Amino acid sequence: MKRKIAIAATLLFTLVTSSVSADPSKNVVIDGQTVLFDQKPIVTRGVTMVQFTPIFNKLGITSSWDQKKKQVTARKNGTKIVLTVGSKNAYINGKRISLEVSPVVIEGKVFVPLRLISESTGAKLIVRDHGNTIEITSTVYNSEPEISSSVVTPTPTPTPTQQSSENPTASTATDEQIETYLNSKYSKLRIDEDSYDVKLTTLTSSSGFSIGIHMNDMNQISTIIKAPRNNLSYIFKLTKDLAKDLYEKYNKEDFSVYIYLSFDAPIYPEPFNPENITSNTDGTYHLKQPLYLARYNYLEEGASFYAIDLDDNDEQILFYEAGL
Repeated sequence: MKRKIAIAATLLFTLVTSSVSADPSKNVVIDGQTVLFDQKPIVTRGVTMVQFTPIFNKLGITSSWDQKKKQVTARKNGTKIVLTVGSKNAYINGKRISLEVSPVVIEGKVFVPLRLISESTGAKLIVRDHGNTIEITSTVYNSEPEISSSVVTPTPTPTPTQQSSENPTASTATDEQIETYLNSKYSKLRIDEDSYDVKLTTLTSSSGFSIGIHMNDMNQISTIIKAPRNNLSYIFKLTKDLAKDLYEKYNKEDFSVYIYLSFDAPIYPEPFNPENITSNTDGTYHLKQPLYLARYNYLEEGASFYAIDLDDNDEQILFYEAGL
């Protein structure tokens, strides 16, 4: 069984790292000087993403990195920008801005949206050569930085009226309320020294209640693919607190937990099951590949854990069982 998991893990990791590629022809020029990157810029959903350190240095932006929060804080001439890996919420001088694409970590490097960083600090950005060259010109700081139309300022959320739904009971809680609660408490999952930044989704269907745990950090995906080979209880230890909380708070007695690889690829990720690939409007592709399935049954006081076949998602390899 371990051998099957090892083969699947090795294959999947190879496919992941080959499917997310940089744009080798895209050049970024700031004030007439080409910016040198350790890793080339990438394009996700039409948004150019770049390593933040070289860009910040060229634009004269000071920055700090909070490893625990996975957060970049940038400052220039009174403008403060806060970006968080995996979050589409950015903050410019305390004002929340919705991003089209969230910052991401690829091979240890943090990638951020180029246009947002440039224009929010007063620089001008022009795309030339059919999109292959991006020219940025620094300008005198403006106290009201220009924000690109590609960055959507969300409509303020109305203050909710006082209702009992603020703390719903097990019988009245909706999927959306459960999802909001889980993301507020379990957006970072930990086991031993490993930590995962995740987004959680919920779904009630004809087959029952299920939770999706979505990951898009390549380093973290590499870890979770490899770890169960040497520790078959790894997925159980990673999800058991979440599952217990779901059972005790919302009386969910029998449910499934899926762990997904979820990211956008500039080229069609051909080795993966076509059922898990959707097309984005900008010509890129979104992959939602299930990696593992955990079935929790508190009525029978047991849980079972499966590796999901890459080609046939209906084929699930049982590799661990635990009592509850």
